[in-house]
Parts: sequence; structure tokens; C-alpha cells
Amino acid sequence: MKKLILGISFTFLGMICFATPNEKVLTSFSQSFPKADSVNWFDNENDFEVHFYIGQTRCLVWYDKDGSMIKSMRYYLQNMLSPMILSSVHRKYKTQTIFGVTEVTSQEGVLYYLVLEDDKKWYNVTSDAMGNLTQTKKFNKG
Repeated sequence: MKKLILGISFTFLGMICFATPNEKVLTSFSQSFPKADSVNWFDNENDFEVHFYIGQTRCLVWYDKDGSMIKSMRYYLQNMLSPMILSSVHRKYKTQTIFGVTEVTSQEGVLYYLVLEDDKKWYNVTSDAMGNLTQTKKFNKG
């Protein structure tokens, strides 16, 4: 009985969270990302959100109801980071390595949120497209 109730709950939750966007949004998405894989749509109050992969890169994109992209996020490793930013990071953080990158593109521009690490600490660093770095937080490991 518990499994039946749990199954019905997950089905209902799936119907609420997952959505099929309108034709304008679908057309815009398919033209922009023809190689998208593992696509999942979410209908937010004012926009549509889509999660997908292109190769090994996880992407999130928000569209308004007219099919215009509002914001995007990509998660990737340092091998996809621009040489300008990579050079700045290696120059300023000589003993740390880049653990991961979150790239956020919006109307305000593009920002890169980097997680760096060394043997003892984690570092949150923000960069603009020109490689201007700002350390926002530092955490002890373990």
C-alpha cells in the first residue's frame, strides 16, 4: 500500500513539475540546441525552464512565453574555460586547481563562478569575461 501511495505521489509531482512549453519556446529551443540530450522542461509562473546536456556539459536555460531566452547556465570543467580567465586564475591562484565552473549568462552579461581547491581549502571565485577575479568565500576541507 505504501508503494502505491508513493507511486501516485511521484506521478502527481511529475505532472506538476514537468511541462510542455508552447510552440514558440519549442521552436526557439530546437533551433538553438539541435544536439540537446536528456531534455526536461519545467513550467515556472512567468517562464519556462529547460535542463539538458550537450555532450558532457549540463545546461539550464530560461525562456519567456514568447520564446526569447532570458538566462542560461552551464556547468563544466576547466578545459572549457576561456584562456583569458584560465590565465588569470593560474596567475593569481598558483597552488589551487579548478574544481568546477558555472557560467551564467543574463541581460547583465556573463559571469563565471569558479570553485578552486587545494589540499586544505575550497575557494569560491567570481570572474567576468576579462578574467577580473574576486574571491567571495573560503572554506576549510573536511
